[in-house]
Amino acid sequence: MPWANALKRGRNTETQTRFSRKKRLQNLRGAFYVRGGQSSSITDKKIILVDDVLTTGSTANECSRILLENGASEVAVLTLIRG
Repeated sequence: MPWANALKRGRNTETQTRFSRKKRLQNLRGAFYVRGGQSSSITDKKIILVDDVLTTGSTANECSRILLENGASEVAVLTLIRG
């Protein structure tokens, strides 16, 4: 199965541990972008996004949003640990 390291964090964010779900979503808004040259690896593709820990899902939500805005046809999230 092909894979790509297509996302990059564009800015540091405050730790999410003490934030409400709403504040977590706001904190992550605009924190990720698609790496240069990676657009073709996601355009019209079904993506499996792997996240190590899922607490509120705000990181997975923001990353999925960025992937979809940049041409992914679908995004599914695979999480290793539920926090």
